[in-house]
Amino acid sequence: MDQELTQYLGQMEGRVVDSLTNQCENIEKRMEGHVTAQCESIEKRLEGHVTAQCESIEKRLEGHVTAQWESIEKRLEAGIVSSLKAHVTEECEKVETKLLAEFWKWGRNADQRIRRVEFSDTTTVDRVSALEERVFTLERRVAGSKD
Repeated sequence: MDQELTQYLGQMEGRVVDSLTNQCENIEKRMEGHVTAQCESIEKRLEGHVTAQCESIEKRLEGHVTAQWESIEKRLEAGIVSSLKAHVTEECEKVETKLLAEFWKWGRNADQRIRRVEFSDTTTVDRVSALEERVFTLERRVAGSKD
Protein backbone atom coordinates (compact mmCIF):
# COMPACT_ATOMS: atom_id res chain seq x y z
CA MET A 1 0.00 0.00 0.00
CA ASP A 2 2.78 2.38 0.60
CA GLN A 3 3.95 1.86 -2.82
CA GLU A 4 0.52 2.41 -4.30
CA LEU A 5 0.11 5.52 -2.26
CA THR A 6 3.51 6.76 -3.32
CA GLN A 7 2.67 6.02 -6.90
CA TYR A 8 -0.76 7.68 -6.57
CA LEU A 9 0.79 10.76 -4.91
CA GLY A 10 3.49 10.85 -7.56
CA GLN A 11 0.85 10.83 -10.28
CA MET A 12 -1.12 13.48 -8.45
CA GLU A 13 2.02 15.56 -8.04
CA GLY A 14 2.71 15.21 -11.78
CA ARG A 15 -0.85 16.31 -12.61
CA VAL A 16 -0.65 19.22 -10.16
CA VAL A 17 2.73 20.28 -11.61
CA ASP A 18 1.38 19.95 -15.16
CA SER A 19 -1.74 21.88 -14.21
CA LEU A 20 0.30 24.58 -12.49
CA THR A 21 2.70 24.74 -15.40
CA ASN A 22 -0.21 25.13 -17.84
CA GLN A 23 -1.83 27.77 -15.65
CA CYS A 24 1.47 29.60 -15.32
CA GLU A 25 1.96 29.51 -19.08
CA ASN A 26 -1.58 30.79 -19.62
CA ILE A 27 -1.10 33.54 -17.06
CA GLU A 28 2.27 34.34 -18.59
CA LYS A 29 0.73 34.56 -22.10
CA ARG A 30 -2.15 36.74 -20.89
CA MET A 31 0.20 38.91 -18.85
CA GLU A 32 2.61 39.16 -21.76
CA GLY A 33 -0.17 40.43 -24.03
CA HIS A 34 -1.47 42.76 -21.32
CA VAL A 35 2.02 44.03 -20.45
CA THR A 36 2.84 44.46 -24.14
CA ALA A 37 -0.40 46.40 -24.68
CA GLN A 38 0.24 48.53 -21.60
CA CYS A 39 3.84 49.18 -22.67
CA GLU A 40 2.70 50.16 -26.17
CA SER A 41 0.05 52.46 -24.70
CA ILE A 42 2.55 54.07 -22.36
CA GLU A 43 5.08 54.29 -25.18
CA LYS A 44 2.55 56.05 -27.44
CA ARG A 45 1.52 58.48 -24.73
CA LEU A 46 5.16 59.15 -23.81
CA GLU A 47 6.14 59.51 -27.44
CA GLY A 48 3.51 62.22 -27.97
CA HIS A 49 4.40 63.89 -24.70
CA VAL A 50 8.17 63.68 -25.33
CA THR A 51 7.72 64.95 -28.88
CA ALA A 52 5.65 67.89 -27.64
CA GLN A 53 8.18 68.63 -24.89
CA CYS A 54 11.07 68.42 -27.34
CA GLU A 55 9.31 70.77 -29.76
CA SER A 56 8.55 73.18 -26.93
CA ILE A 57 12.15 73.10 -25.71
CA GLU A 58 13.40 73.46 -29.29
CA LYS A 59 11.20 76.52 -29.88
CA ARG A 60 12.30 78.15 -26.64
CA LEU A 61 15.95 77.37 -27.34
CA GLU A 62 15.64 78.57 -30.92
CA GLY A 63 14.28 81.92 -29.75
CA HIS A 64 16.93 82.20 -27.06
CA VAL A 65 19.75 81.16 -29.37
CA THR A 66 18.53 83.55 -32.06
CA ALA A 67 18.39 86.41 -29.57
CA GLN A 68 21.85 85.57 -28.24
CA TRP A 69 23.25 85.30 -31.76
CA GLU A 70 21.80 88.67 -32.73
CA SER A 71 23.19 90.21 -29.56
CA ILE A 72 26.63 88.79 -30.31
CA GLU A 73 26.43 89.99 -33.92
CA LYS A 74 25.46 93.49 -32.79
CA ARG A 75 28.29 93.63 -30.27
CA LEU A 76 30.80 92.35 -32.82
CA GLU A 77 29.47 94.72 -35.43
CA ALA A 78 29.65 97.63 -33.01
CA GLY A 79 33.19 96.65 -32.07
CA ILE A 80 34.23 96.25 -35.69
CA VAL A 81 32.50 99.47 -36.73
CA SER A 82 34.04 101.47 -33.89
CA SER A 83 37.41 99.88 -34.60
CA LEU A 84 37.12 100.73 -38.29
CA LYS A 85 35.90 104.23 -37.44
CA ALA A 86 38.90 104.78 -35.16
CA HIS A 87 41.25 103.43 -37.85
CA VAL A 88 39.71 105.62 -40.58
CA THR A 89 39.85 108.65 -38.29
CA GLU A 90 43.50 107.98 -37.52
CA GLU A 91 44.35 107.53 -41.20
CA CYS A 92 42.47 110.75 -42.11
CA GLU A 93 44.42 112.65 -39.47
CA LYS A 94 47.70 111.30 -40.89
CA VAL A 95 46.70 112.34 -44.41
CA GLU A 96 45.60 115.78 -43.17
CA THR A 97 48.92 116.24 -41.38
CA LYS A 98 50.89 115.24 -44.47
CA LEU A 99 48.80 117.52 -46.70
CA LEU A 100 49.19 120.47 -44.34
CA ALA A 101 52.95 119.90 -44.13
CA GLU A 102 53.23 119.81 -47.92
CA PHE A 103 51.02 122.90 -48.34
CA TRP A 104 53.13 124.73 -45.76
CA LYS A 105 56.31 123.84 -47.70
CA TRP A 106 54.70 124.88 -50.97
CA GLY A 107 53.36 128.09 -49.40
CA ARG A 108 56.76 128.92 -48.03
CA ASN A 109 58.42 128.45 -51.45
CA ALA A 110 55.60 130.32 -53.18
CA ASP A 111 55.95 133.18 -50.68
CA GLN A 112 59.67 133.41 -51.38
CA ARG A 113 59.03 133.45 -55.13
CA ILE A 114 56.36 136.15 -54.74
CA ARG A 115 58.75 138.28 -52.67
CA ARG A 116 61.42 137.90 -55.35
CA VAL A 117 58.91 138.82 -58.04
CA GLU A 118 57.74 141.81 -55.98
CA PHE A 119 61.33 142.87 -55.40
CA SER A 120 62.12 142.33 -59.06
CA ASP A 121 58.95 144.17 -60.04
CA THR A 122 59.86 147.08 -57.75
CA THR A 123 63.31 147.17 -59.25
CA THR A 124 61.86 147.00 -62.75
CA VAL A 125 59.38 149.78 -61.96
CA ASP A 126 62.23 151.92 -60.56
CA ARG A 127 64.31 151.29 -63.64
CA VAL A 128 61.39 152.01 -65.98
CA SER A 129 60.68 155.22 -64.04
CA ALA A 130 64.30 156.23 -64.35
CA LEU A 131 64.21 155.48 -68.09
CA GLU A 132 60.95 157.41 -68.49
CA GLU A 133 62.52 160.37 -66.71
CA ARG A 134 65.57 160.25 -68.99
CA VAL A 135 63.38 159.95 -72.09
CA PHE A 136 61.25 162.85 -70.85
CA THR A 137 64.40 164.92 -70.22
CA LEU A 138 65.72 164.08 -73.68
CA GLU A 139 62.39 164.94 -75.26
CA ARG A 140 62.39 168.33 -73.48
CA ARG A 141 65.91 169.05 -74.74
CA VAL A 142 65.01 168.04 -78.25
CA ALA A 143 61.82 170.09 -78.09
CA GLY A 144 63.72 173.04 -76.55
CA SER A 145 66.38 172.99 -79.22
CA LYS A 146 63.79 173.08 -82.02
CA ASP A 147 62.27 176.23 -80.74
